[in-house]
Amino acid sequence: MADEEIRQKYLELQMAAEQLKRMQMQMQALETKSQEIEANIQSFDELKGKKSSEMLTPIAEGIFLKAELKSDSHVIVNVGAGVCVKKTIEKAGKMLQERRDEINQYARELTLEVKKLAESMKGLEQELDKMVKERE
Repeated sequence: MADEEIRQKYLELQMAAEQLKRMQMQMQALETKSQEIEANIQSFDELKGKKSSEMLTPIAEGIFLKAELKSDSHVIVNVGAGVCVKKTIEKAGKMLQERRDEINQYARELTLEVKKLAESMKGLEQELDKMVKERE
């Protein structure tokens, strides 16, 4: 019976380690997304007052087209389901800031969950060590 309990505890620990790894990958993806949004916010700020200036516009990954900025006050925003709406740069920027804040909040919550899981794993390791020592 003791061997089966040890095996069960070891499996629990392995599953927790896999979950921790997935959560850490998710946190990394959230950090990357937050940085991308921050770069977009900065780009919006740089657009203000740049009407009629030449810029590079991405048309495919790694492929750009020289274009002239016709309006520095409005942008077209994809709101989902193939629907695009015209928004002021300020409103679009605020929308990005809200999205970034939501991502950062989720990352903070995930960090707390990671800490809880790490503590749980520590307890599992201690239990497993104790079970193995008692068996010997």
